[in-house]
Amino acid sequence: MSPGSTGQQDGPAARRLGLGPRFMLRAGGLPVEAVHGLRSDEVFGRAEELLAEEDRLGELGGRLGDPLAVLVKAAPDAETRRRLLEVRRSVFNGRLPRRPAEALDLVRELDTATGELLDRWLTARDRLAQLREAGGPAFDRELVRTRAELRRLAGQDELRSGLLLASPTLEDRLDGIAAPSAAPDKRTRKMERSLLSYLYRTACKTSPFSTFTPVAVGTFEAAAGRDGAAGAAEVLLGAARSSHPRLNVVVLARLAELIAAAPRRRADLPVAPASGMELTEDRVRYVRRSVTAGDSGAAVSFDAARDRLFFLRLSGVLERLLELFRERPRIRFGELAAELAAQLRPDGESGGDAGRDAERYLAALLEVGILQLPLLATDVHTGDPLRAFRGALRSLERPWATAVADRLAAPIAALDRWPAADVPTRRALLTEIRTELVAVHRELGEERASVPQTLLYEDVAAGQVSADAELWARLAAEPLAELARILPVFDLGLAQRLTLKGFFLARHGRGGRSDDLLQLVHDFHEDIFHQYLQFTSAKSGEAEHGGYPAEENWLGQPQITALDRARAELARRMRDLAEQLPDGAEELTLTAADLAAVAAELGTAAAGFAPHSHFVQLADRDGEPLVVLNHSYGGLCFPFTRFTHCFEGAEALPDGPRTAGLPTGADLPGGLRATLREVAPEGRCSRRSPPVRPPPT
Repeated sequence: MSPGSTGQQDGPAARRLGLGPRFMLRAGGLPVEAVHGLRSDEVFGRAEELLAEEDRLGELGGRLGDPLAVLVKAAPDAETRRRLLEVRRSVFNGRLPRRPAEALDLVRELDTATGELLDRWLTARDRLAQLREAGGPAFDRELVRTRAELRRLAGQDELRSGLLLASPTLEDRLDGIAAPSAAPDKRTRKMERSLLSYLYRTACKTSPFSTFTPVAVGTFEAAAGRDGAAGAAEVLLGAARSSHPRLNVVVLARLAELIAAAPRRRADLPVAPASGMELTEDRVRYVRRSVTAGDSGAAVSFDAARDRLFFLRLSGVLERLLELFRERPRIRFGELAAELAAQLRPDGESGGDAGRDAERYLAALLEVGILQLPLLATDVHTGDPLRAFRGALRSLERPWATAVADRLAAPIAALDRWPAADVPTRRALLTEIRTELVAVHRELGEERASVPQTLLYEDVAAGQVSADAELWARLAAEPLAELARILPVFDLGLAQRLTLKGFFLARHGRGGRSDDLLQLVHDFHEDIFHQYLQFTSAKSGEAEHGGYPAEENWLGQPQITALDRARAELARRMRDLAEQLPDGAEELTLTAADLAAVAAELGTAAAGFAPHSHFVQLADRDGEPLVVLNHSYGGLCFPFTRFTHCFEGAEALPDGPRTAGLPTGADLPGGLRATLREVAPEGRCSRRSPPVRPPPT
């Protein structure tokens, strides 16, 4: 969905929601029917009966606890007390006493009512044992059958290819898994649990990862003669798949660190000042990024990056350094060190102590982040980061850089062979890539070289699809447009954004202006937001009497108060509706009056809110389609941007009123850029020049 205009007036009141021209489809790597063979109606029925009897036994045992405790206290002698304690412990643990008949006679003799209750408990316990014994053969038989089916499904390429990247250790052991039996060893059971989890993830969870979940770009088109049945709402996916692997950029970040660690290599790297740099009379301000490396041994690991505003005292040396950047925006580290050393020496010549001091000074500036090495910085949005990294090395035109670039040819060639390879070949390619990268690490000076367990990430494209525009407008666009009025109630970050707005108003007043966004955000974090997060993270998720907890409103924002009222109103109405539902009801219905009441309480707390895209899932409910809203996003292209590299050069979307203005033959990225140009507000962006110190006042 994307916002459109009614054509009558400007402003939020004129905004309406409708279907955009495109959608991104996520599909399970295996059909959901693939896991149906793991079901057993017979065992399921017996399990339901067994669980019901266990619940009944537990209820009777709970009722027996207090009466037996009274009898224990009133026991006439130590032997009777010991026997009663044994009965009470047996009931508590759900097991039969050693001599049930004698235990029952003892309790009946002391208290008839408690004896009758114990008799019912013993009968239920016998019934439970009979059910377990009767269901044992069926359970063992079905366990062998479903284990055999699990092993058959383990051979599916869609599962094995994804496992190769998600859990290489598990994938490598599947071929040697033992024959199915009712009592496998502990290691086999552990493998089965992991395999079962991945299998259900492949068939039932549409979270894109390799062959587990392919993606397809789609268009909404007119489709006459289709009704509103669930089948008509389905999107048919073709059998063709295309693989798009990319190297984990963490590998390239490690290589860049190793390259920069050697002074000889660092001297050849271009250097640039950090972003967001500003000069005052006595200090320099810039954005410092600190990166915490992830665990290379974990299956999925990410480096954690944090940006914050940092300040350094402005010295004469640092000022001369920044002047050099204004004169030579593109300069290498070694050249910069030589220039700086020449200015530091009275005779104007570099070398000696001045040269070493300049290099140490620049290395310290790299350490604190005021200087950066941009050439080898990895961009996660690059379609082929490994080729881009090799190209950056070649552009240095240095023998060592060319040698490292040449060593990357083997991993690149292996990646090129990946899409067409079968599972055994892919396993060999992974080993080859890992071996080559470890060798490069060692040649760069890291003796104990290690690379992340997850070397590659893969997206799988399933071509292009289409869906009935009229049907989906009725199923999704129109209901979501109604629901959009109260969606801000579910936005967990809205109170934080309103707090930032309140901070701005406190600083600059209504209608005020801040020309220094970085300083504003820095002050907000330092003055209030860090403490705000610490306080809110320690709060309970539930208020007194089961209500929704109010947001912290330290700056007295009326919009936050309105948000609290809207959430409380929605929670109250849902509780009232739930109490009116008959037994066994699975859902409740919010009426237009409910939505209007919540929206009225919300008021202007989220003025201008416009969800540009939604993540929905289609379900079949008794032959009728049901659209389930999973998440809403503010960006026009959020569902597409991660996957654009899969559709570069793809055929254009069909011409029509919904794709008007898109160039014929454009690929998906080109089409998205064209859409963004059409809806972008007026304005321009400019690249900032190196900072200039303001004149003294």
